[in-house]
Order: sequence, then C-alpha cells, then structure tokens
Amino acid sequence: MNKEEFIKKYENKAVHCDTKEKANEFLELADSFRFRWHGGDSLVFNNRWADEKENTCYECKNGDCVYSSIDYYKTTNYEIIEYGLENNKLTIEYTDKEDLQNKINLELEKLNRPQFTEDEKAILRNLPKEYNWIARDANNKLYFYKNKPHKTSKNWYSRSIQVDLPIFKHIFQSIKFEDKEPCEFRKFLDE
Repeated sequence: MNKEEFIKKYENKAVHCDTKEKANEFLELADSFRFRWHGGDSLVFNNRWADEKENTCYECKNGDCVYSSIDYYKTTNYEIIEYGLENNKLTIEYTDKEDLQNKINLELEKLNRPQFTEDEKAILRNLPKEYNWIARDANNKLYFYKNKPHKTSKNWYSRSIQVDLPIFKHIFQSIKFEDKEPCEFRKFLDE
C-alpha cells in the first residue's frame, strides 16, 4: 500500500482496532507515511490502545492522528472502518452494528460453502438436470437428490428419487454428514 492508497482508504475515517496487534499494525502503517500524533510524536512509541482497549478507533487526517472510543465516532456519524490485518485477510467496512453483523454473516456463509474441485464440478454438471441436491449419510455414502432431503439421525431422507454413487464416495470431501443442510450444488458450479 502506498501513501495515496492509505489516504484514500483511511483518512478522515474512524479506524477501529479491536486488538492491540491490529492497533500496532495500523499505526506502523500510518507512521510509515509520516502521520504523527497530534502533538508531533511518532505513532509507534505509544499506541494508546490501553485507554480504550477493544473500543479503540484512530482518526488520521492532514498528517495528524488522534484516537477515541468507537462509541464517540458512532455518535458523531463518522464512517467507521474495521481494521483487518492486511495481506489477503478480511477487512470489513461498516457504519453500524447491524451492517457489521450482516457482512460478517455473508463472509461466514462464503467460508462455509462447499469447495468443489474442477473434477467434482464436471461430475455434477453431467448429472441429469433434475438432480439438484447432494448429501452424505453417516455411513459415508454419497447421494444425489431431485428434491431437498431432510436429515435424520443416520441419513438424509427424501421422497423423491435418490441416486447413490458409491464410486464417488472418496471424492466430494467438502460434503459431510455433519452438515446442517444438504448442498444445493448447482448454484456453486459457476464459481
């Protein structure tokens, strides 16, 4: 990240750092672009995180940084950015608690999606179009269903026709009996 990108992303916004590690990383980044505490001191010698702890927000503008509690920034309608450790880790931007929860839920949903290999996708694409669901029973057998099955103590059940393909039980490892819901696999084939 260069200074221009830093300014575009963080300047004039409240940057929430809910851990000391995040606070240190954010302040080191800001310090590297010559931002200083309002009095002129380097940001890296005192992160001031201990005052507000997990509620700490930093605000950087015009080369200066100040800090306060996230509650202050919420009451002043500042845009609040949740600082995430960079390098391909999750960074969530939010303006209120409900928005944050919705974004977290969306990211968790993405993480919990089955991850099909290209070979698995090829198999699924070649099943008859009326089969839309896949689930694995407690005995490790893999089944494909026309209609959404329901889970019992040892297997998945549907009144519709189901197909057991024992030759495929060693693949589709992302489908587990422990899954709360069967997988409607067709919606993941184009990802």
